[in-house]
Amino acid sequence: MTQRICAAAALAACMTTPALAQDWYGAVDVTLDSFEMDDDGEDEGNSMEFGGHGFAGLTFAEDWYAEGELSFASVFSIDTPVQRGLRDGEVLSGRVGKTLGALSLEGILATMSVVSGNNDAPGLPEVERTVIAGAGTYRFDENIVGGLLIGRLEGDEFSDGPSGLDAFDGFNHLAAHVDYRLNDEWSIIGSFAYGTGDMDFDRDTGSVRHLAVEARYAFSRRPIDAYVGLADTRFWQQDPDESADNDEASRVSLFAGVRWTFGDIRDGRGRARMPLPDYLTWIAVSDGTLE
Repeated sequence: MTQRICAAAALAACMTTPALAQDWYGAVDVTLDSFEMDDDGEDEGNSMEFGGHGFAGLTFAEDWYAEGELSFASVFSIDTPVQRGLRDGEVLSGRVGKTLGALSLEGILATMSVVSGNNDAPGLPEVERTVIAGAGTYRFDENIVGGLLIGRLEGDEFSDGPSGLDAFDGFNHLAAHVDYRLNDEWSIIGSFAYGTGDMDFDRDTGSVRHLAVEARYAFSRRPIDAYVGLADTRFWQQDPDESADNDEASRVSLFAGVRWTFGDIRDGRGRARMPLPDYLTWIAVSDGTLE
């Protein structure tokens, strides 16, 4: 609860200083994701995920900016159910940063709540986590933008049941992002993430590796983008007792979506903005599937 209040305060700060603000900007995404889950046990199957994401920001004097962001995801089965993965969840975050020519630097605070299928015990109805991160992006030229995020995911002190303690905690991670614009309409986007830390009551070490590539089309006469992409995410659980079995899981997905934008977003903060990793999937898989 404390983390949610802090993130909500950061979001409110973005919207309560109009006297100092110069310009509003933002975007809203709707995404459909078809994915296949595979692991060492029985948590295998194909499902669909519906997701939404939006952010709004303000630019200030001396090239400062502040943004609030909200995303959610909900999974429903179309074939064999993925029993112990993500059910639904949401992420609330705020970020403050400064643009220094081609370079942008920012601090990020995010709080999230996840409902997953836990295979140990009913546990808590939700798993809550908080992320503190620093991020930066750099415009190499008018066509290439690269970004890097370094963060730490921490557990909620109030999540003291089995469900809250199985999932990733004390989890250090980094993410990289490259946006290459082919022409005025088409862009190719690549992303990478890797993280490692505690899980399962701090008894085991968990790791994740994520790779994704995306093609994006910007409609010239409308503030709408369409995109399609492929993502591959791998998860590992290592037990310090060498006699115990280590676990591995994978999630391969094909996704497509549309984005509506407003303000100076396509050539401004829209391209020079580091996206957050898929924290909801990370938490849900470590809480259930990987267990």
